[in-house]
Amino acid sequence: MCPSEAEPVRSGPSLSSNLVDVLSHRATHQQNQLAYRFLADDGEPVESARQDTLTYAELERWVSEIATRLAPILPERTDRQAPHRVILVFPPGLEFVAAFFACLHLGVTAVPLPPPGRRRQERLRWVIRDSDAVALLAPESVTRHLGDLLEDERASNGKAPATVVSDAPLEGGAPPPASPFDPDRLAFLQYTSGSTGIPRGVQVSCANLGDNLAHICERFGHDEDSRGVIWLPPYHDMGLIGGLLQPLYVGFPVTLMAPGAFIRSPVRWLKAISAFRATTSGGPNFAYEHCLMRISEEERAQLDLSSWKVAFNGAEAVSSLTLERFAETFAPAGFRREAWLPCYGLAEATLMATGGFAGDGATHLRVDREALEAGRAEASETNGSGSLARVSSGSAVAGHDVRCVDPETKQTQGEGQTGEIWIQGPSVARGYWQNEKATEETFGARTAEGDGPFVRTGDLGFLREGRLYVSGRLKDLIVLRGRNLFPSDLERAIEEASEVAATNVTAAFAVESEFGDMLVIVHEVSRRFDLDSTDSVFGSIRRAVVEAFEVSPHTIVLLEPGSLPMTPSGKVQRVACRDLFQAGALSEVARWSRPTEAETPSSAEDRGLDSRPDANVQEIERFMLDWVGRRLGLAPSELDPDRPMSELGLDSVGAIELATALGSWLEREDEVSETLAWEHPTAADVARFLTGEGAIEEAMVSSEEPGGANADADAGGDAADLLAAELDRARRRRS
Repeated sequence: MCPSEAEPVRSGPSLSSNLVDVLSHRATHQQNQLAYRFLADDGEPVESARQDTLTYAELERWVSEIATRLAPILPERTDRQAPHRVILVFPPGLEFVAAFFACLHLGVTAVPLPPPGRRRQERLRWVIRDSDAVALLAPESVTRHLGDLLEDERASNGKAPATVVSDAPLEGGAPPPASPFDPDRLAFLQYTSGSTGIPRGVQVSCANLGDNLAHICERFGHDEDSRGVIWLPPYHDMGLIGGLLQPLYVGFPVTLMAPGAFIRSPVRWLKAISAFRATTSGGPNFAYEHCLMRISEEERAQLDLSSWKVAFNGAEAVSSLTLERFAETFAPAGFRREAWLPCYGLAEATLMATGGFAGDGATHLRVDREALEAGRAEASETNGSGSLARVSSGSAVAGHDVRCVDPETKQTQGEGQTGEIWIQGPSVARGYWQNEKATEETFGARTAEGDGPFVRTGDLGFLREGRLYVSGRLKDLIVLRGRNLFPSDLERAIEEASEVAATNVTAAFAVESEFGDMLVIVHEVSRRFDLDSTDSVFGSIRRAVVEAFEVSPHTIVLLEPGSLPMTPSGKVQRVACRDLFQAGALSEVARWSRPTEAETPSSAEDRGLDSRPDANVQEIERFMLDWVGRRLGLAPSELDPDRPMSELGLDSVGAIELATALGSWLEREDEVSETLAWEHPTAADVARFLTGEGAIEEAMVSSEEPGGANADADAGGDAADLLAAELDRARRRRS
């Protein structure tokens, strides 16, 4: 049974939202029961890897210690003031859990963020200013790298949050009492990217949080006999609410992993499910594709997935083919199709808005392509190009109204008619922090019939027999690996690249494939374009996208001058461009495409190579270029050891996998940093670094050192986030 029905301490709606009381109750009545386990990514098998654990009583003591450190720096506030905001910046591990609960204990609003690294500095600066946070809470391994950034903020903005070191020695003082509970108090701000790409803080109240946790419990069939395994980062809604808070809410143990550990070795996720007999786990669709691509038959033979009752799939488009392939491939390991639980949600609705029920499996539907493009969902009996496979995201959770609405007329659409997905109910957040205009536009929608307010999702879908099917995006937002990418940002980065500056006409869009959505870049060349520069332009575009967004395009098309579809006012028509691309009707000058997921080499191929611990510079360069060439489908003529690997199209996920393969080939798995390819951008740089005097000591990344923490955080960003991990944007289900 869900806790709201089973535990007297949480029998009322207010108490059901009071997670501080829930923790206190568990620390008193289940004090020695395991609450959280963190599985170290130390190179050891899952069964023998280092495990950090927390019982409920230990967690409550840790919460008290961190609250004691944080409380003295909090300014006094009046009843009219919003709770103070406290930014949380933690590497993977258990300390984030205690820090988050310390904020709840003190009645302050948590603002979870990943360790910034060099690519997220500006995002951290923006959130510091937008949230007007009074404190930044982080361990010493993180705070020692943020001093310059905070000093710059004080110099340029006149103020900066106070730094509170979460693991500093306590200097005495009585633990502060718990703040009086108010269900309407802001529990946390979930920063997502809005229509302009600028992060916006979704205001999630304690009541929102409690309501959504109850629905997850009901739909997933959780009880105290459940067991979870989660690799999703805690600074995103799916990892935080579904991964960290739901287990404590219900009272079952969960095993946590760093997102980077999953990216490097997805079998480690499934081995953890096997070893700890997990009943619930999941992630975005790409996570299951990652397993299909990177887990060998030999590794599958060692898995026992028979305990896995709920395999949730959300945060991006759910692929029917992925569900079928995964179920078939892992059936010999005990995976059951009825474990599938597709769901739909977004940060603006706290997390889950629709979902299936545990044990029901996924509902598949084939619809006529032309009818769907015309706004009607008509079932199709054919499996050819004239039909599309869709997976139901389940029905609306209790107490919520989910409608498909014509975005122009605001008329509620009927059964099988496509419209924008609108949501109303107690899980819908309060709005965006200090952004009344965006709040009104997104959270204040009303139908032509006068019903509302609803939150507008920007997603298109249709309802059939009470189930929601997501069919596309109302706007041009691109969702890859659970991350929201804005075409205008991609296009601007490409047009600012010096080698491509001949024109400012670029279109970025996503196309649907059987392996998920793929990023396409279409760029119009100038009349002076020299065909001999084609490879250079492709490389410049790949580099611009990879370095700015940590994703790699799937296809780049160069167009004849004047052929890219434009409006009379000079705006790119991305939808028309995508339609022409899919119809093969673009006026192409040249095209580059990377291999599909099914064509890329598997990790098993990498393991089959003979190791070379004594490899010299040239051999290391050759290994890396051969790996990158196979991964990205590049011709040997493009593989120059002095060419930046981002220019070749190697994104952050690929960089981590390359580091893993290289470490294995050199027999230095525990020594080679997963960020090596970012820190040393060319194969020649990496080779010289690894063979230079004292270089390997610098490359070592201990799990206790900040480099390792930041590396895992960066990986988690691509995942969820992962990887779907950068999971720094709102994870919305898309197609």
